[in-house]
Amino acid sequence: MKRAVAVLLAIALLAGCVPQEPDARVLFIGNSYTFYNDLPQMVAELADSVGMRIEVEAVTKGGAGLRDHLRDGVAGERIKSGDFDYVVIQEQSAVPSDATAEAIERISRVL
Repeated sequence: MKRAVAVLLAIALLAGCVPQEPDARVLFIGNSYTFYNDLPQMVAELADSVGMRIEVEAVTKGGAGLRDHLRDGVAGERIKSGDFDYVVIQEQSAVPSDATAEAIERISRVL
């Protein structure tokens, strides 16, 4: 009997050690605003506070805009090769917000 209890206890403990799949995987692409404020971690903690587990990854470069990231190639490769549910793109702050159509065109060329 003691052996059966020990086996059940071991199974229960091991089951808690198995890593759980995240509810979502999110890729952040941006510059120092994303990096220095640790936006990906802030979002992960916010999600955790409501019981959602998200896995975050970031591709950041100080002062970079979307054009820089696309030219560099790293962000595009992460988008293509990663299994992300969401991609958050932070454009360079000096780029006018009415450049949305151009940004969408650049992103579609990567994908």
